[in-house]
Amino acid sequence: GLAQIAQQWLDAKDNQTIRQEVLEILRRSQIARRIIHGVRIVIAGPPNSGKSTLLNRLAGHEQALVSDIPGTTRDWVTALGRIEPLRIEWIDTAGLDERLAAANLFDRTAQRRTQKQLADCDLILYVIDGTKTLADRPSWFSPDIPVVTILNKSDLPDFQRREDKADQVSISAKVGSGIEVLGKAILQTLEIQTFDPVWPVAFTARQHDLLQKIAAAADLSVVKSLARQLFIND
Repeated sequence: GLAQIAQQWLDAKDNQTIRQEVLEILRRSQIARRIIHGVRIVIAGPPNSGKSTLLNRLAGHEQALVSDIPGTTRDWVTALGRIEPLRIEWIDTAGLDERLAAANLFDRTAQRRTQKQLADCDLILYVIDGTKTLADRPSWFSPDIPVVTILNKSDLPDFQRREDKADQVSISAKVGSGIEVLGKAILQTLEIQTFDPVWPVAFTARQHDLLQKIAAAADLSVVKSLARQLFIND
């Protein structure tokens, strides 16, 4: 499919149409890579919001230590799982607290490790205690990484009911309610459900690099020269 559309570019008269098509192929290629290679999903949020309980629920067995004491998780904990068709590495992190980032060495190190995990993932599940007032998302979150906000502890009587949206769902990690809705929100946010396998995508690093160069090129002759290289097998 990629070679077929590259053949059309050789006859194109303007650069702008090609650039738009290339950017769309790069976007779809990212979705294809998620399906082929799996994704890393980081579970983050304030201390004692139920992150470790959620990890255990998603993993299907007890993987993380659960406690009512804030700050129990000071390192990250991982587990593997699936939401068809995705293979997922779940990553539970230390509770986000900017005050702890300036505290003792152990807490400061834990916060830095959490920040590193947040910068290297496909999706962030931002877990909040739904019995408390919503707070703004931390400034540590990258604008390039999608986020699903999870209002946890919906089984408690003082849970503040809010309307579920594509990027915000209510659950109880403890009793398991809302987990199916969360799974659908994850697939929707990562654009898995709308992916069509007949779309042309870049499968190799060389193809991806050529497409990025085509998108950045201003000269149509350069674009066509780069397009011809897409016919070369890796």
